Amino acid sequence: MQQWIDSLPNGSTAVLRSSGCYDVESDTLVIHDKTNFTLEGSGATIHRFRDPTAGLRQVQFVNATNVAVRDLTIVGNNSQHLGFQLGGHWEGQAGLGIAVNGAVVENVYVTDVFGDGINLSGGGTNIRVTNSHVGQAARQGIAITNASNVTIDHDTIDMAHRMGIDLEPYASTDRVTNVSITDNSICGNYGPIAGYSHWGVTNVVIRSNTYCWGGPIAF
Repeated sequence: MQQWIDSLPNGSTAVLRSSGCYDVESDTLVIHDKTNFTLEGSGATIHRFRDPTAGLRQVQFVNATNVAVRDLTIVGNNSQHLGFQLGGHWEGQAGLGIAVNGAVVENVYVTDVFGDGINLSGGGTNIRVTNSHVGQAARQGIAITNASNVTIDHDTIDMAHRMGIDLEPYASTDRVTNVSITDNSICGNYGPIAGYSHWGVTNVVIRSNTYCWGGPIAF
């Protein structure tokens, strides 16, 4: 599957088999160096059945511009729903990683991962996550660690073992800025929304979300 994705030119739409199931084994499916590229899931599932030896994300968009992923299910190998596993290679196993300039994540379901459900990093900008569902992430539901101009709207985020949405730059050069979190259902997580850092978390709008079964919003 990786070779097929790599062979597609800019401006392509990679259409997966309707309701198909793809095994990425212990690797990462990487969509890199693409412009105007769409991964159309067509209801397919990308499943990881084996535990990787390093903290590898399951699907990763990196060094790309104006990309989209739609109608896709991503299932990790944490079917026992084990909680947060600190250190080692566990917490790096995010379901979907986005580190690009311009991205839409729409109607994507991420579940049973040892790391974050969705991780936005790498200085990415102009990213929207909409009408999607993250459930049973052992770390954060959606983690924003280094990204700007981010919209998270009309999503369901439930049963994350840490925060539903976490705004947390990892390093002094990382920034999380211009973030809109609206019209989401955030339930059953350790806590709904948090912003942690001595560094830059700025211009955050939180509005019209539904919260249940979790701790308070923490900044």
